[in-house]
Amino acid sequence: MSMFDSTDFKIIQLLQENARMNWREIGEIVHLTGQAVGKRINKLEEAGVIQKYTIDIDRAKLEGSIMTFVTLFLHAPHYHNQIQSFFEKTDVITEMYRISGDGCYIMILHTSSHQQLEETLADVLHYGDYRINTVIKTMEKKKE
Repeated sequence: MSMFDSTDFKIIQLLQENARMNWREIGEIVHLTGQAVGKRINKLEEAGVIQKYTIDIDRAKLEGSIMTFVTLFLHAPHYHNQIQSFFEKTDVITEMYRISGDGCYIMILHTSSHQQLEETLADVLHYGDYRINTVIKTMEKKKE
C-alpha cells in the first residue's frame, strides 16, 4: 500500500505546473490549510519523491538559440568514458543518452550560433562520426 494518497499526487501535479506556487494557493485547491500542505510537501521531499525545484526555459526565445540533436557513432568502444567526460565539460551539450539501435549516443545541443555548432561538432569528430537534426519548431502538449 502506498504511503501517498490522491492529495499528495495532486500537490505534486500542481508543483510540476508551477514550482513557485505557495502552500496557501495549493491548499485552496486541495482543500487543506497552507500548513498542512507544507507538511505534506516536506514528507514528499524527505521520501525523495520531490528531489529539486527547477524552471522551464523556452530556449527558442533566447536570442540565437539553435537546438540540435546529434546521433554519435563512436569510432571505438574505448571512447565511452571519454565521451562522458566531454559531455560533462561541454556546456552546449545539455543532455546525452546512451542508445541502442542506430548510433551509440544522442546528444542535445543548444548553441548560440552556427559557428558555435560547427566548432562543437568538430570536437565531436574526435570520438566518432555523427548525424545531426536541427530543430526548426518546438511543439508541446498544452498543460491543463
